[in-house]
Amino acid sequence: MKTRPAPTHRAPSDPLSDRWAFKPVAFLLLVGTLVASAGLVAILISPPFLAAGEGVQKIQGRLTAEGANFTRIPRLPQRSTIYASDGKTVLAHIYLDNREVVPLHRISPNAIKAVLSIEDSQFYNHGAIDLLSMIRAVGANIRTGSFAQGGSTITQQLVKNTIGSTDPTLERKFKELALAERVEQHYSKDQILELYLNDVFLSNNVYGIGTASRFYFHERASQLNLPQAALLAGLIQSPTYDDPIAHPRHAYLRRNDVLNRMISDGAISEKRGEAAKARPVILHTGGNYLPTPPFLVDYVRQELVDDPNGWYGVLGNTPDDRENTLKEGGLDIITTLRPNWQRAAQKAANQPWAVPPANPGYSPEPDVGIVSLATQTGAIRTMLSGRDYQKQQLNLVTTAHQPGSSFKPYVLATAFEQGIPPTATFSGAQGPVAGCYNQDGSIWNVTNAEGTSLGSLNLYDATAESVNAVFARLTEQVGPQNVADMAHRVGITPRCLRYARSEPDRWGSPRSTRRPGIRRSRTAASTARRSRSPRSGATTRCSTTRPPTATACSPHRSPTS
Repeated sequence: MKTRPAPTHRAPSDPLSDRWAFKPVAFLLLVGTLVASAGLVAILISPPFLAAGEGVQKIQGRLTAEGANFTRIPRLPQRSTIYASDGKTVLAHIYLDNREVVPLHRISPNAIKAVLSIEDSQFYNHGAIDLLSMIRAVGANIRTGSFAQGGSTITQQLVKNTIGSTDPTLERKFKELALAERVEQHYSKDQILELYLNDVFLSNNVYGIGTASRFYFHERASQLNLPQAALLAGLIQSPTYDDPIAHPRHAYLRRNDVLNRMISDGAISEKRGEAAKARPVILHTGGNYLPTPPFLVDYVRQELVDDPNGWYGVLGNTPDDRENTLKEGGLDIITTLRPNWQRAAQKAANQPWAVPPANPGYSPEPDVGIVSLATQTGAIRTMLSGRDYQKQQLNLVTTAHQPGSSFKPYVLATAFEQGIPPTATFSGAQGPVAGCYNQDGSIWNVTNAEGTSLGSLNLYDATAESVNAVFARLTEQVGPQNVADMAHRVGITPRCLRYARSEPDRWGSPRSTRRPGIRRSRTAASTARRSRSPRSGATTRCSTTRPPTATACSPHRSPTS
């Protein structure tokens, strides 16, 4: 990223009077350069010259080969946003470029005037090339002996950003000029300005005036006041150097440069400009967000990309297509998660242990997973995976786990059904249990969580202490198949048990090498109905059809794309 000298805090002088104080020889060189440049540009962009000779045809062929024969600016990638059930609380943004596209009529006139004044004040009065600006820029560069000004119009800048070339060569410059002329022939001035305002990089991974308005000021682009608009316009030239977060003094001075230019151009009155210059730079970063993206964000993203139930084919035919749509399609994804429930779950998970965990040699330390569902619809209201999912990145929610001690109630229920009373006693000693075998056929050698053997305990005490050895012997007595049948009768499916057998056995059986399956609940994201792909730019409204947790999922488009 190129930087520039620190901006001056003074009103610009007359635009031409102080730019011609150089030697006559330099002036002659300047005229010659401009004439030659104008001739080459004419050859490139004027239809009568395009078929004039073989050399010109070769140049045109190179432009065509490089994709320069386009008639449309590619659709701008736009971020997707995942919301909570209120449609306002942002859970996360997913993007290739962090961009929220806004139409020109929803951008503050302050912002439009500020950008035009500082970047291309005669934008509506010239074509793709502003020869007067080019003359001024060349004059300034010769006088300073450096590349102080570029002289590019807004259309040229848009083309440069689109083709992504930064080579400091005449060939690149001429190519940009040719493409800029084609853009001017295809788009109206308003369309070009809208594309430009949504395309520019404004520091801190922010693209476009709409995204910057919300990021820096927590305002809509239509609500920008004069000082805010001038600050954003000033970022376009050197977004890193003038970053208002990292370099507030630079941003303040550059903002006032923009206000001075607006006064000079007559875009605002001197009184209004001076009042705006006197105001400090005030940022309001942040917004209506949960403190950290919950696990549900990754869950929804994976559901949309994998599409295990075939509900999201409208987003693309392959996982890569759906991933690209998610990053670039401008989707609004409204989930069923309730922010206040999620905050309560996080608060509960962060509480200190009532009894500190004491499992010698156990790693990792115990953690927590919380899921709350609306029982009638399956809507996910809360989904928390671990105390600090952002740090640990552990899926404790949807990945199948060996049930461990949570299966002991089914053993007890089977025992009670067979008439075994809770006062019955069993040995708590660790060791092999006859009649119970591991997956490899060896006898099951049961261990207690504490790693020590215990004496005889009744079922009351064995349940309170969760003694593995007692429940292993109770399972042997009532019959493992009877325990499995009891679990089926209360709603545990064979599929769940199949997953459980693939996971590490906390009671001491060896681990299976097969990767555990994942049983997916109904998704918290939505399904969309539309006739065209989101890549086409079609606006989509979505229905609350299958699954019942869905609410909305609508790709937007830029009106000019």
